[in-house]
Amino acid sequence: MSEGLAAALLLLAFVAWMLLPLIPALLELLRPTDATPLAMVGQDAGELTYFADRFRGYLQEQLARSADASTAATGRFADGTSWVRMPLAEHGSAAARVDAVVLADPDTWLPSDGVYTMELFARGDLTCGARTVVRALLADGACELGDGSDVLRWVHAEGVLRAGVDATLHGRATSHEAIELRPGVRFARLRAPRIASEGASGLEPLPPLPAEEHTALTPFVPTGATRLGDGYLRVDGSLVVPPCSLVRANLIVRGDLRLEAGSRVQGAVKAHGSVTVGRDVVVDGAVVAQREVHVDAGARLLGVVIAEGAVELAARVQVGCPDRPATIAAPRVRLAPGVTVHGAINTADGAVEAPGTRAATRRQTAA
Repeated sequence: MSEGLAAALLLLAFVAWMLLPLIPALLELLRPTDATPLAMVGQDAGELTYFADRFRGYLQEQLARSADASTAATGRFADGTSWVRMPLAEHGSAAARVDAVVLADPDTWLPSDGVYTMELFARGDLTCGARTVVRALLADGACELGDGSDVLRWVHAEGVLRAGVDATLHGRATSHEAIELRPGVRFARLRAPRIASEGASGLEPLPPLPAEEHTALTPFVPTGATRLGDGYLRVDGSLVVPPCSLVRANLIVRGDLRLEAGSRVQGAVKAHGSVTVGRDVVVDGAVVAQREVHVDAGARLLGVVIAEGAVELAARVQVGCPDRPATIAAPRVRLAPGVTVHGAINTADGAVEAPGTRAATRRQTAA
C-alpha cells in the first residue's frame, strides 16, 4: 500500500469518525420526522416583573431607613439617591423635568410633557398626561399613560394599565389585572391576565365554544398523511383544511397550512412554512410556524403561538383563556383593534394597528 493511499484512508476514517455523532441530525435534516410539535418553554419565558419587584424591595428598605420620607417634600435615601414627593397635580400644571426618584401620592395626575429620568412610584392610581416620558414606573393601583407617552425601561401596575394612542412601551409592561392598548401603541414584552387592544367599535363578544359533540363539523383526515404515533399526523407538502372541518389530531405540515373558516383542530399545529387561520377557527393547542402566522377575525387559539416570522391577529381574535394563559412569541407582532390575549406577548417589534391603516382596513372589512 502506497503512503498516499494510506494517508487518504486515514483521513477518510478520521472524517467518518467525526461525522458519526452527527448522523441522526443529518438524517433529520434530509428527512424530517417531526414526531412532536416544537417544545415550549413553559407559558412565559422569564419573570417579567423582575425589575419591578426589585425596585419595590429597594423602596421598602430605603423608606424604612428614611424617617422624613412620609412627611417631607424632598430628600435623600440612605444610599444618597435623591427623591421628591409628587402631590396631586391640577390640570394645566406646567410640565416638569425631574431628576430624582418620584414618590407620587394616591390619585396623582402628572402634567403633559413631563420628563422623569429616574424611577417613579405611585402609592395608588396614577394618570400621566400626554407625551410623558418615564424611565420606569411602579403603581400600586391603576395606571394610565397619556397619548404619545414613552416608558423607557419597564412599567408595572397592580391594577389596570392603560396605554394611550401612540404610546411606546420600550421594555417590560405588566399588570396583575389587565393591560389595555389604544391604537398606535408600540410594545416589546407584555404580561397580564388580560391584554386587550382597544379602539374598534361594535365588536360583539365571541360566542361560546362549540359543544364537544361538534355535530355541525365534518371530520377530516388529510389524504396521504403519515401517522407518527398516537394523535400525530404529518403531511408532506402544504395542507388546506376545508371549512367547518374537525381535526382530531396534532398536525405537522412540511409546507404551508391553511385552516379554513369555522374549522376546529383538537390538538396543536406546526408548519415548516406559514400558518393561516381562517375566520372563527378554533385551535385547542399550540400554533407554531417557521414563517408567519396570520389569524382572521373571531378565531380562538387556546395554546401558545410561536413564529419565526410575523404574527398578525385580526379583530376579535382570542389567544389563551382566563384559566389557561398562553404566550405569543415572534420577532414581529401586529394586533388589530379588538384582540384579547390572556397571558404574555414577547416580541422585538409589537404594535396595535390604528384604524384606517391598510392592514386594519382589510381585516375589518373581512370581519
